[in-house]
Amino acid sequence: MTENDVTNGPAANGSESNKTEETHKGAAWEWVKSLLSALVIALLIREFVVQAFTIPTGSMESTMLVGDHLFVNKLSYGFKLPFTTKKAVEWGKVNRGNIIVFLPPQETDKVYVKRCMGLPGDTLELKAKELYINGVKQEEPYKKHLDNNIIPEDSYQRDNLKPFTVPKPGDVIEAKEADGIFLNGKKIENKFMAPLYKLLIPGGGSSVTLKQEYFFMMGDNRDNSNDSRFWGFVPRERLIGRPVLVWMPLDRFGLPPR
Repeated sequence: MTENDVTNGPAANGSESNKTEETHKGAAWEWVKSLLSALVIALLIREFVVQAFTIPTGSMESTMLVGDHLFVNKLSYGFKLPFTTKKAVEWGKVNRGNIIVFLPPQETDKVYVKRCMGLPGDTLELKAKELYINGVKQEEPYKKHLDNNIIPEDSYQRDNLKPFTVPKPGDVIEAKEADGIFLNGKKIENKFMAPLYKLLIPGGGSSVTLKQEYFFMMGDNRDNSNDSRFWGFVPRERLIGRPVLVWMPLDRFGLPPR
């Protein structure tokens, strides 16, 4: 054995060990980068494209059931600004009867799923649980009633609502302290709806000219749904999207009911 044989062996082994360690570090860093990239992509998809939601209540029975897990297309009605409800670009027509996921006007952290029954400019009326739109009685095979009792129209708005109009862009709402609430100069006589129009006036002001569309949402389980009858109209900017898939439970997997 020469001198070189003795001194060069350990050095060579140390070099190989360093190379192995660097390889492991490189592989770990590549794994971390891949994980971070996947996480960022998932967050972007969730924020802008598709998001999962779960049905928490029975207000849409029997169309959608408690515990149904949905994928919702967040591009149904436009492209929103990050982490806001504002739309950078709007598209997509809202049709009467569409099932829509949205943020109700009175909530900041709850998401609702209802059916759009009133479009901007529509005149709606409820008579003994039957819905009339622009004077025409609606055939609604998807709705159900669990309570056969009819609540009188002057007592509660669940089963009866005198005619009212869904606000549209350009409408003027005025709150006159002594006289009441006015829509385009006409007093709102419906005592249940008048306060809901007033909610559209920002900051407790006395009047507003509306700039966006509004919609009237109702649950299919009409006797057990907290909807627009009680808290008012939904502005377009608070529409999240439309369900595109029920993915759980497995026995309900498929396209959502219409």
